[in-house]
Amino acid sequence: MAGIEGEGNRSRINSILGVALQSTSFQAELSISQLVKLYGGLYNLDLSPKNIALALERSGLSEESRKRFKQLSGGQQQRLSLLIANIARPLLLLLDEPTSGLDPQSRRGLWSEIESNRRGGGSILLTTHSMEEAQSVCDRVAIIDHGKIITVDTPQNLITKHASDPRVLKVSRGKVTLEDVFIGLTGGEIRG
Repeated sequence: MAGIEGEGNRSRINSILGVALQSTSFQAELSISQLVKLYGGLYNLDLSPKNIALALERSGLSEESRKRFKQLSGGQQQRLSLLIANIARPLLLLLDEPTSGLDPQSRRGLWSEIESNRRGGGSILLTTHSMEEAQSVCDRVAIIDHGKIITVDTPQNLITKHASDPRVLKVSRGKVTLEDVFIGLTGGEIRG
């Protein structure tokens, strides 16, 4: 990005943008309390032990505060990744498939955290292949196929708008869902 070089601008970008990737590998030997402290420091936050404990409690990780990252379950790792991405309360939070591979309880818990972040006033850009997830947590959905945006609207408007489309009706199994719309508009063939 032209014009944003320099240490001061990098700190500004870090305070604007938080990122949680589909799979994140933090320092395996550090405890999650140490990881929160470390990554808070990258955002120039001086987190007290009390603030770290509160953050872990809000994320449902207080019981695991002394566990090393490598000892956490997949759901706990994703919650920690979301906590760290959101530690500086960025204006924009980018989440790449945050619930991929999680059990239903962990997935719902992460959805609740995403909803809480959104209610806090920030914006979230979420990439997902789960139309159930998109329908549950997104205000607006863009269906993208081969790098091109096909349609953008609220989940319910997308369903309503495309409910009588023959391509959608062909793949629907009863009441039209957002997944039916996605498959109908992008094609039903399996992709590699």
